[in-house]
Amino acid sequence: MDNQFLLFCVLFLLVALSAFFSASETGLMGINRYKLKNQANKGDKIAQRIVTLLERPDRTLSIILMGNTAANLMLSAIATVLAAYYFDAAGILICTAILTLVVLIFVEITPKTLAALKPMGVSRFVAMPLCILLKLLGPFVYILSLIAKGMLYVFGVRSMDTGWAETFGKEDLIGVLQQSGSANKFVKDMMLGVLNLDEIHVDEVMLSRSAIAGVDISKSWSSVVKAFSHAHRMRMVVHDGDIDKALGICHLNDVIKLLESDQFNRDNLMKSLKPIHYVPERTALVQQLKNFQTDNYSLGLVVDEYGEVIGMVSLDDIIEEIVGEYTQHSLLKLEDLKPNADGSFWILGTMIVRDLNRVLDWDLPENGPNTMNGLVTETLECIPDGQVCIEIKTFKVEVVRIRKNRVELIKIWPQRK
Repeated sequence: MDNQFLLFCVLFLLVALSAFFSASETGLMGINRYKLKNQANKGDKIAQRIVTLLERPDRTLSIILMGNTAANLMLSAIATVLAAYYFDAAGILICTAILTLVVLIFVEITPKTLAALKPMGVSRFVAMPLCILLKLLGPFVYILSLIAKGMLYVFGVRSMDTGWAETFGKEDLIGVLQQSGSANKFVKDMMLGVLNLDEIHVDEVMLSRSAIAGVDISKSWSSVVKAFSHAHRMRMVVHDGDIDKALGICHLNDVIKLLESDQFNRDNLMKSLKPIHYVPERTALVQQLKNFQTDNYSLGLVVDEYGEVIGMVSLDDIIEEIVGEYTQHSLLKLEDLKPNADGSFWILGTMIVRDLNRVLDWDLPENGPNTMNGLVTETLECIPDGQVCIEIKTFKVEVVRIRKNRVELIKIWPQRK
């Protein structure tokens, strides 16, 4: 009787041991290695042990599988002996059925599910016992590892490297950020903005040609003075009759200094101009940010493949892609876009599609024209000669006003969610 009670105790111990090894395998293989490496670098001893285990996965898996296999075999043998003792020959079938359920529930499903849900906690729990077992059973683990390497070599695997030192790509970092629910939303959005700079081009964030604040130096001096007096931007493009004939960039601070010294005239204005920097329309924002830093300028005119000016991009435009709108001259502000009583919005044709999507959480097409004017005319495949109503995806769009062959004002009803 005492021996039988002892065997039942051993059975429970073997089930627990087998569950331990099953959870160890799932937990260690499913752990967030970048978070683990960060903890290890901060001096976390347990994290450092886990890193050591994962640096040699062949040895770690060998000890886990060795322990799991031994526990399961012993469990099966003892259970069979007890079943035969109590139920004779029929006990073997009964033992098989019961043991199958026990192994599935208590050895496989439950511990592995727990480890998959809490890989870090499980890994920290099993790290010390596994390290001790590796030291005690080192020779056996070494032999098993050699056999495993030989088998892998047959199948063309020449290295046991698991990719621990694998480059952490942009997609990986974006995935980590998006899954990081505890991170500050502003910081997370800002980091995502930085990571996406190489996918956005200057023509997607630029100020359109029609909205560029310019001063025509070919006009009378009184007209030039009036243009500066009505300026709503700190930097203005000075040109000779047309924006394609830009002469330079004028900062209003320079104009103020000239006025204070009573030296504001055409010649001194021309001397104060900063050189023009031209930016190809398909330049990625990350490259343009580097250009701003390298060449020490913060504003450039965007040109198309024919060399014609199509807009203007500044350092502020790129920063706003990272942190959101913060400048007073932003064309699109959330407080300016409020729904009407019927749920519609008044939208200017110059507004950027991406900005509307970001501010209002819409999903207008972004793979085509940058502005609403361009999106409407592309959808119509012509310039409307009057008021017209169209559908863009699930949005109802009404062209309200047209001016100089451009859609100036739009009324749009977003999709119903």
